[in-house]
Amino acid sequence: MVDEIRVTKTIQVKELIEFGWQTDFSGTQIEYSSIEYDTRKLTASSLFFAFDGLQHSAKDFVLSALQKKAVVFIDAKHRPEIDRELGSELKEQDVPVFYSDDYARLVGNTVSFLYELPSRVMECVGITGTNGKTTIAWGLFNLFNRMGKRAMYIGTLGVVYPGRQGDSGKAISTIDTGLTTPPVLDLHRYLARAVDEEVRYAFIEVSSHGMEQGRLAGVHWGVGVFTNLTRDHLDYHKTMDNYFYSKRKFFERLVSQEEEFPGSVRGTIINGDDGYGQKLVKWLQEQEPRFQVLTLGEKGGAEISQIENSWSGYNATLTYDGQNYPVITRLLGRFNIWNALAAVFVQFFLGEKLESAIKSTSQLEDVPGRMESITYNNAKIFIDYAHTPDALENVIFTILEMKPSRFILVFGCGGDRDKEKRPLMGKAASQTDEIIITNDNPRTEEPEKIANDIIAGVTGDYKVILDREKAICQGLQHLKDKDVLLIAGKGHEDYQIIGKEKTHFNDREVVEQYIEGNKKD
Repeated sequence: MVDEIRVTKTIQVKELIEFGWQTDFSGTQIEYSSIEYDTRKLTASSLFFAFDGLQHSAKDFVLSALQKKAVVFIDAKHRPEIDRELGSELKEQDVPVFYSDDYARLVGNTVSFLYELPSRVMECVGITGTNGKTTIAWGLFNLFNRMGKRAMYIGTLGVVYPGRQGDSGKAISTIDTGLTTPPVLDLHRYLARAVDEEVRYAFIEVSSHGMEQGRLAGVHWGVGVFTNLTRDHLDYHKTMDNYFYSKRKFFERLVSQEEEFPGSVRGTIINGDDGYGQKLVKWLQEQEPRFQVLTLGEKGGAEISQIENSWSGYNATLTYDGQNYPVITRLLGRFNIWNALAAVFVQFFLGEKLESAIKSTSQLEDVPGRMESITYNNAKIFIDYAHTPDALENVIFTILEMKPSRFILVFGCGGDRDKEKRPLMGKAASQTDEIIITNDNPRTEEPEKIANDIIAGVTGDYKVILDREKAICQGLQHLKDKDVLLIAGKGHEDYQIIGKEKTHFNDREVVEQYIEGNKKD
């Protein structure tokens, strides 16, 4: 949560009604000093937005909020219950309670307005898809700050602000939200702080959960990116079609925004090689949007070809608008060619010359926990967040292209999540020379059961070492010249969840401690 100075402000009730809020309150204006969704932080001058949770109804918080004399905003579906339980009291005391039939959208628009429309002051770029979001958003965040264009990042790695002017753009403020997409009130609060700090670009990972739960409502977008869609989060979405439609909602927002504010959307970049990307392009074209829909890939309108790999990165050729451009990136992974060029076209849509944007690909840095490499005794260790079958398959393919002497893999699958992907992960793992199956946040599931689900897809030999630290050390012990060890699944995460206990654990720290302890005198 962002700390904010509490300054009393005023909003006219008629403004809220014009937004679409319904109320029986007879007052003409409301003074407030904070905007909250947590009853524990309420004061008598708070605006309180009540949300349904997994175990609680939004109406359960209303009484507590009213006792603290907060102004309440709540979904209109709860109005009949509130009227039955509190109706006479609300009327007698003329309590400000506001309702909406379109609650999620209206909350976003209202909170954005209360924070003085920060996303309209900034250029907000949304990146959605299963894989690649962090690489693109984090890469752009670093590139723009290096160019002196103050930018922020919001996503899996937290909320990151740049250093002050003259501080070489170094990131000095990071907020760990625990979510790819923060709650809607926090999101606009973070953007408002950015505007106050003269940040003018925001690179935001757009999660399917965030779109479904209205966490991105009210954000004004400049560019949209779709990376790919592969199996993930089906414990939540149930089907791939549902998952796709959650992602498509982001582009529906871009289309409607462009209709309301012509010229506000600069363009979209879609993976032309991805089946769901092609489906999205077809849908977008049917909407006849006023912005450019750019397909990027080996089959794209912006074509990627002549891809060559090495132990230090990739070379490729980009063909766009009848011209060929050489591309060089030190990011490892064939999939990162697409990510790097998506970052190029984001810059292009934001006004950078294409040639200059292409040159920037050589400056893209490793993302923490994404093909993060460590050299040890002439062998390579990679730490990667890959936790879906497609992501693991891509990382394995990248390493196989390097032609290592031996390829050792340590990985597991999370508990209380999509179980159907586990044998698919095992099948992907079978392309390596040595498989060590271990824990990866088993949560409340039996680790042995998760391992057995993975084993169902494995062909060939494997070991099961459920203690993740011991599993990593076992892989390290086997490393010889020109070997590669891939430690997959957790990437940048610095915790392990076993049962309901969350303890500190970091794959990179385990590797570094092992190397330090095995240095030759």
